[in-house]
Amino acid sequence: MVGQKNIALWSHPRSMSTSVERYFRERGDCWCHHEPFMYFYYLEKHGKPYPGFDPEDNRPRDLHDIAEMVTSPLEEDKKQKHIFFKDMSYYVTDHLTQLEDLMRGTVPVFLIRDPRLSLASYSKLDPGFTREEGGLDAQWQHFQRLKSWGIDPLVIDADTITSSPEDAMGRVCAYAGIPFIKEALSWQAEALPEDWQQTKAWHEGSINSTGFAPPDARDPDDVFEAAAKNMPALRGYLNHHQPFYDQLKAHSI
Repeated sequence: MVGQKNIALWSHPRSMSTSVERYFRERGDCWCHHEPFMYFYYLEKHGKPYPGFDPEDNRPRDLHDIAEMVTSPLEEDKKQKHIFFKDMSYYVTDHLTQLEDLMRGTVPVFLIRDPRLSLASYSKLDPGFTREEGGLDAQWQHFQRLKSWGIDPLVIDADTITSSPEDAMGRVCAYAGIPFIKEALSWQAEALPEDWQQTKAWHEGSINSTGFAPPDARDPDDVFEAAAKNMPALRGYLNHHQPFYDQLKAHSI
């Protein structure tokens, strides 16, 4: 019998993280939370939601209340045996010392994606997003802090998953210490998880999918240049985040 695992997927926007979350939801043995720390970052810390975020009143907003929610023991008679949550490192990077118990009590998986593609995708949904929200800088800071505490996160690139979902997710599950469930690699289209309603506009691709997307055949430079014509600030964002992506990529499986 595998004891309760609390699995944290730390990502950056437009990194395919909702599809990974969908896999864990489809398993049936995980109690899943969708970006719980965005309530702290956007509502408690900055005082306003981002475009397309429709907050729900019953969600905790205090840093420690959220941490408790995603690590509390589950009832033994429930179908769900593990907790999974996906979140953004930039929501919590300034507060890692306060969250050290959470970080030590969760299995950390870092998901990254080529910033030329992730930043271009982000600009279509929110052309006013900030450089911080690009997310890779914060992921690298987060990764380094965990390493300094003797925690060795698993880092995986979205391309690795799309190239071979079964192998990639099998390795994620092995790292987390839970059995791999092949059947969870596919799901029903338009079956919207309840707590995706709050950010539905951001997840159309995952909502309409039936599994992980095939590898992206587009030229990343072409995709980025097209987006940068509409949002010139993207060039500075890419120059800032690319080195952090490269460093995380060097640690990826």
